[in-house]
Amino acid sequence: MTKLVEPAPEPASHLESRRTWYVPDRVPRTERVLRVFDDGHLVPDGAERRWYADGTHQSEQFFRMGQPFGTWRSWYPSGAPRSEVPMGDTAAPQPMSFWHENGQLSGAGKGLNGVREGPWSYWSEDGTLSYRGTFVHGLREGHWEFFEADGSPREEREYARGVLLSTRFLSAEARGEGGPEQDQ
Repeated sequence: MTKLVEPAPEPASHLESRRTWYVPDRVPRTERVLRVFDDGHLVPDGAERRWYADGTHQSEQFFRMGQPFGTWRSWYPSGAPRSEVPMGDTAAPQPMSFWHENGQLSGAGKGLNGVREGPWSYWSEDGTLSYRGTFVHGLREGHWEFFEADGSPREEREYARGVLLSTRFLSAEARGEGGPEQDQ
């Protein structure tokens, strides 16, 4: 006869919100929601927020029983958005975005739990395309293109598992003022 074993009961716990402060102004620095277990160990389980010393929101992340989830956001001291990164709850890469402080998009592509995956593009503060390429598990892979400020091609690079294999200079400026095209 097979005897069924009862699952162990979940350890008793409760949620606590904890804050740290910038002194002497008593402006909040961090606020975290933690699950506190009776044995004393702590696990992030809710929102975690950070502020700059002037009280401006710096970042916001979310956890579920210690695991990242939801959209993680950050802001510049000016209050302008800096990043939006989806975390957890999916096996498929999700859109991630990063901005310059002036509000112009600085980088966009997809990622899985904050790790870049697939095609990505990056722009300068004036909105011109700076470079683009592909990530595999957060590492540069394959063909990458880099551009001059006027949008013309500057150079091409080949990567394997994040290691630069070769560079081909396409513009006179990248080649060093009219020098011959170089392969590295």
